[in-house]
Amino acid sequence: MSLKSYLSKKNYFTIIISLLVACVISLFFVGYLLFNAIEIQEKKLFSILEDSDLRFLRETIGKAKYYIKDGCLYVGKICLGDGSKEKANQDLFKNYTKITGVNCFVYMRCSDEGLGWCKDSTEIEGGYNEAHYICVCDSMGQDLDKSYVGKKFSKERAEIIEKKGTFSFPYDYLDNGKLVKRVMRANAVKDLATNKIIAIVTVTRTFNDEQIAIERIIIHFAFAVLIIVIIIAASLAGLVSLHTNNIRKTVKYISKIDKGSFPNEPLKLSDYGTLKDVEEAVNSMVDSLKYNKRVSEELELAKGIQTNMIPKDFDKYSNRKEFSIYGEMHTAKEVGGDFYDFFMLDNKHLVTVIADVSGKGVPAAMLMAVAKTLIRSYVFMGLNIDEVFNKTNKLICGNDETNMFITACIGVLNLKTGILKYVNAGHNHPLLFNDNSIDYVDMKTGVVLGVIEDYQYKIGELQMKPGDKLLMYTDGVTECKNDKSEFFGDIGFKNFVNKNNDKEPKELIQAAYDELKTFANGAEQSDDITLLCVKYK
Repeated sequence: MSLKSYLSKKNYFTIIISLLVACVISLFFVGYLLFNAIEIQEKKLFSILEDSDLRFLRETIGKAKYYIKDGCLYVGKICLGDGSKEKANQDLFKNYTKITGVNCFVYMRCSDEGLGWCKDSTEIEGGYNEAHYICVCDSMGQDLDKSYVGKKFSKERAEIIEKKGTFSFPYDYLDNGKLVKRVMRANAVKDLATNKIIAIVTVTRTFNDEQIAIERIIIHFAFAVLIIVIIIAASLAGLVSLHTNNIRKTVKYISKIDKGSFPNEPLKLSDYGTLKDVEEAVNSMVDSLKYNKRVSEELELAKGIQTNMIPKDFDKYSNRKEFSIYGEMHTAKEVGGDFYDFFMLDNKHLVTVIADVSGKGVPAAMLMAVAKTLIRSYVFMGLNIDEVFNKTNKLICGNDETNMFITACIGVLNLKTGILKYVNAGHNHPLLFNDNSIDYVDMKTGVVLGVIEDYQYKIGELQMKPGDKLLMYTDGVTECKNDKSEFFGDIGFKNFVNKNNDKEPKELIQAAYDELKTFANGAEQSDDITLLCVKYK
């Protein structure tokens, strides 16, 4: 997209936001580079100073022989001290302190015989710490009012210095409420005669001045960044406020839809680039929702019509001594293509029909309604059931342009003789069972309805005995899938019926639906499920 076409879409708001965000990111990136450079220079400065202190230590120690005599630490012939302030010699390092500002200390290693024990941080006369080191002199030139014995030097640090020979570590302390930052360089001193460590010499440097200068730079930069961020935030707030009204308007509009009330007028927003796209998207969504709601209402109405077409007046035949009957249909969608039907042709003949239209949804439901009406009409016209299917098939073939077909099975039961005459058009074979056996009926099967226009169907015959039950069903039963995509299957269905053969038709069908629901284990129903059971008494 060219810049000209991009601007022509009036994306000014997006451009400004992008530029401001880019400025903030650039600012922080520059700040990061600056802080990184300051940190590098700070480390270099500290390193130079620390190396200078270390060099002084090594030169000082290397020029003289250190040893302990009569409880005092000597360097050459000079007594540095024994831990008391009376014998402390501060002259050796005083000149270096004067030139550089660092403080020098000398600690002598000793035994704990005759010394007091300092259990906490309090300095007491005659006390000493765990590391067996006492301060014998320093370069501070202070007239201490306490004995040097007991000057703290931790055991942990003493062990590290003894192990490494030279060690550096930072430490901070409060001086009249002010935080003082220091770095100490320490070097172990050995007796040349015995090669044993007898003392530790340290130099301590304060970095407050350098630190303050660096912190001043950082504070100034942070203040500048804060001002810039406030300016950018104010600019963003001003730009956002331009869109606030449109956003509130959009939210209010959508809230009405969420509550189920569709506004009469479409959403209208100011012509601001992406918000114009929002306006179009919301209006398109509302149109889709209105259409879907109308379709849903129509499907619900169609479902009611279809449900009313399926007979449920089982109580009407509850007093009949010759038979009992029950059926149920559960569609996979709002409307489906399965159906069953039953009615008395006369006082001696019961007609049963079960069918399954290929496909689902509205087209299948419409073809189902046509087929059910044709079959029932032809039966009451007095036609034989083979001719009923012949005529129904011919009409469906001649008028169906959707290539849909119907599997169906019709039966006429003579309630006096128990003879069932049937015609099967490609439908699942029903199960016939009594107290002795349960099996699928081996019946003549013709072509499905709606495929071959001039096909001639044949009548089959089946003898039912008192107590026999005939269970008719659609393939939604045996092709029911569970959450592992496994089918319930013909064998599974037969095994279920075998375990429930003592149940009456209503109990049997309700138990079958419960079994299928348990088997599916939450998997979505993929096909219509229909069952119709007749018991001949």
